[in-house]
Amino acid sequence: MADNQERHYNILKLNRTFAISSLVFFAVWILVFVYDFQRPWKKYQIEFRKLEIEKIRQDLSTESAALENNSNYNQLVEELSVAEKKLTVRQNELDEIVQQLEILDAELYKNNQLYQFAKADLDVLKYEYEKSQFGHGGSENAGKEYDDLTIHVNKYYLGVQDTESKIETVKSQERKIRKYIDEIKNSLTTLTRESSLLKRRLTKVDPEAMSFANKIGNIVRDLPILDFIDPYYEVKQVVVNGLEEDLVYMGMPKVDRCMTCHVGIDKAGFEDAPQPYKTHPKLDFMVGPSSAHPLSEFGCTSCHGGRGRGTKFYTAAHSPNDQETAHRWEKELGWEPMHYWGNPMLPKRYTEAGCYKCHSGNMPLKEAETLSL
Repeated sequence: MADNQERHYNILKLNRTFAISSLVFFAVWILVFVYDFQRPWKKYQIEFRKLEIEKIRQDLSTESAALENNSNYNQLVEELSVAEKKLTVRQNELDEIVQQLEILDAELYKNNQLYQFAKADLDVLKYEYEKSQFGHGGSENAGKEYDDLTIHVNKYYLGVQDTESKIETVKSQERKIRKYIDEIKNSLTTLTRESSLLKRRLTKVDPEAMSFANKIGNIVRDLPILDFIDPYYEVKQVVVNGLEEDLVYMGMPKVDRCMTCHVGIDKAGFEDAPQPYKTHPKLDFMVGPSSAHPLSEFGCTSCHGGRGRGTKFYTAAHSPNDQETAHRWEKELGWEPMHYWGNPMLPKRYTEAGCYKCHSGNMPLKEAETLSL
């Protein structure tokens, strides 16, 4: 059948063009997600996670060996084993105590309910009785009813007190039976506290040490698109209070994201790790949470300079310490001086110059040996 409609385009070509453009758009959409997911800083966090797992395992092995060689620990383990065997012999007695507690708890609930209801009725009757005393109506026998109900309320109250006393007596018997074991367990807890903390840390970072549910969550949390919820690998940042950066004639809060790659900068134990995983020198003085200059308050660029918002080697405005380092960075990391950024990072040999920004009035500084010459 002839097409009699007047058009300035061919519908078949239009459909073909639309189909091709849709496929191209879909491909570009996928590439955008791939590019967004494969951030350059992620490889550093993945590698540091491996280092952290290895270190925790080594520390845990050392701590376990120390416990095995600890005579107090071994003695407590033996005492606990003997005490638990003795407790097994008295298990029937403990079972009876548990049953008594269940019965007494039910009795306490019953007596307490009776007391509360009777107390509510007594309050109403008291109001009626006091009204009758001033000639505002009320029953002639209100006084007698009030006295009778008061006796019942006191009786229920004494029942509650008696039941609570019985419960405390039974619990005291249970505590006496378990006292020795509890003392041993508390002593063991004190000795194994460090080991327990290491095991807990390991279950948070090592997939092999996680429960099955946490293993699934560990995979799902870093999947594309879903990684906006609670990812393990993420941009880490510190907002430095009281400092601003001039960005296109606007004063913006100073934000440092250096720890996105320098993941171990405030963690002790990585002093011998390669960059960017190395622990900051003098951690008890700089960067450490209990130091005079904690990372959470001072950030990084307030001392070292550079572009704190950058998450790539180039965009962070690194500065090489010498020409050899510059050539190596150019070859391995594609580095070049960041143009149009007026505050590049201080080279390593000038690091102490950052101290002068705040401490110009109290020189010399003990921790800035070169600057104090």
